[in-house]
Formats: sequence, structure tokens, C-alpha cells
Amino acid sequence: MHQDGWSALAEARFARNKVHNSSASLATPNRTQSIYLLQAGYAMGCCGKTVIEPAVRVTRIDLDGDTPESLSYGKVDYGNSGMQYELGANWYLKGNNHKVSLDFIHWQAEAGTGPDVQAARANIIRVQHQLYF
Repeated sequence: MHQDGWSALAEARFARNKVHNSSASLATPNRTQSIYLLQAGYAMGCCGKTVIEPAVRVTRIDLDGDTPESLSYGKVDYGNSGMQYELGANWYLKGNNHKVSLDFIHWQAEAGTGPDVQAARANIIRVQHQLYF
């Protein structure tokens, strides 16, 4: 959605992985996966013909349903289940054809199984340049 400089996005993704394995000892349970994302930004003119767009995003990632986290690690696009919070800005230098993004991301994973297992955390700074031609 875009309205008077404001932009918003809400997204939900669902998948069900069905595992077919003839060996009971290697069986992996079926998994239901879900990802929920909310994003908002505001584009404003800056420095002549360029546009700056501060934005925030919150993402809830559940890639394993009730399955222990260690079974799906490293096999999916998002890494592991958890919460991801992003704060950033996009600088549009020539419309959508030339964009520079700077984001700070805080990611908090679900805890794995076991009494001494801690949830993983990461703070990430991402700089990205997109050039369309």
C-alpha cells in the first residue's frame, strides 16, 4: 500500500513439509512453517531529486512448528525460527533505478531443546546497493 508518502506491507507465508521416508529410524516429522511480516515506511524528498525513506519491519519466523529447532537449522531461507526487528532507511538517488539501503537488524532465535540451551541472538548492520538498468 502506498498513500501520500506512506508505505505499508503485511505478509503471511505458510508451508507444510511432508516427509516420506521408508526407514522409521530416519523419519523426520512433518512440519508446518509460517512467516508473518509487518513493514511501514515514509518517503520524503531530500537533496534535490533524491528521496529518503525511513522504514521499520517486524518479522515472526516459525519454520518448525513444535519440532526442536536443531532439525531445521541451515536448511531454509531465513535461518532459524525467531523474531526479527529491522530499522533502516532507503535512499533513492534516481527513482527506483538507483537505491542505497542501510539497515540495523536485531534477530532473536527460538531456544532449542534442553535445560542449558540458550536462544541465539544477532545484531546485523546491512548496507545494500541496488542498480537497475
